[in-house]
Amino acid sequence: MKSTIRTNTDKEAFLTYVKGKEIDSAYRAEFSKIRRKRSLNANAYFWLILTIGMAETGNDKDDLYYYFMNKYPTTKEVEISDEIHLVSITSSAFNTAQMATLTDHIRREFSMMGISTPDADSDKLMDVYNYYHDRNLV
Repeated sequence: MKSTIRTNTDKEAFLTYVKGKEIDSAYRAEFSKIRRKRSLNANAYFWLILTIGMAETGNDKDDLYYYFMNKYPTTKEVEISDEIHLVSITSSAFNTAQMATLTDHIRREFSMMGISTPDADSDKLMDVYNYYHDRNLV
């Protein structure tokens, strides 16, 4: 049974189900807050930050992506053949919080290298985007 709990009534129905369930083999239970998927704007901002890094370091944008994904891995548990494994996930599967965390890590590293990147809510963000867009980099 998979269940989305939005109200106390939902919670009680789920708990009643679990209490009545006979445990005759292994079960998996997970209780976590539902996070919304990241927006296209968050994705565009992420790639703009990598584009700035590319322009400033001379490294390929995809190479920077792979480097940071390896340095700051995000994992999830998967069950294969009755064993639990931690596997890395790519940014396409990130939720809003995961994408923001990775972007913050990258911005912090660029800052330590002397590379300035705009805040997501900066008034200058569109100017920076247009600068790289006009050069066919984003």
